[in-house]
Amino acid sequence: MSEEAKTNALGSSNFSLLESAIKFIFSWVALMPIAVIVSGHFLSQVFRLNRSRNPQFFRIPIPRVIEIRADGDSVLLGFSGFLITLFLVAVLAGKAVYELFKMQFGIDPGQFNALCIFSSLATVLWSSVVFLIRRGPIKETQELTQEHDRLIEQVTAKKDKTVSENSTTSSTSKGSN
Repeated sequence: MSEEAKTNALGSSNFSLLESAIKFIFSWVALMPIAVIVSGHFLSQVFRLNRSRNPQFFRIPIPRVIEIRADGDSVLLGFSGFLITLFLVAVLAGKAVYELFKMQFGIDPGQFNALCIFSSLATVLWSSVVFLIRRGPIKETQELTQEHDRLIEQVTAKKDKTVSENSTTSSTSKGSN
């Protein structure tokens, strides 16, 4: 085999490896767990289950790229949200979702894979909407601003009290001398 053919084969092999890695990251095998973690995080901010007896742990390591992890209520809520969404999508629009993937995306991942991909994206979408409606950024900003103002008032009141006590102590010690 000539040197040029070896170089082309090696370049093609590297490209094939990269292509496989990208397909894996964006397949439902990786997309679904990431969606479970992200939607679980959103939902755990809205719904507090307080299940500390048996802590759950779930993590997705993508070496040299990112590591996503969830624990406790996030895992339970994320899986529950995904499974409910998958069931509803399958029952209400299973064939339509599959056809959408074949026609609009130009791929045929199979009906179950198409349902999982769509359900993953839908779960993240509806859980983020629930999060934003329930815990909107305006509400949190107002709460933080109020808490900040309250803490400033407390520190100022303490400082004023300390200064007034020190001045009283200073006047009393000057008066006794």
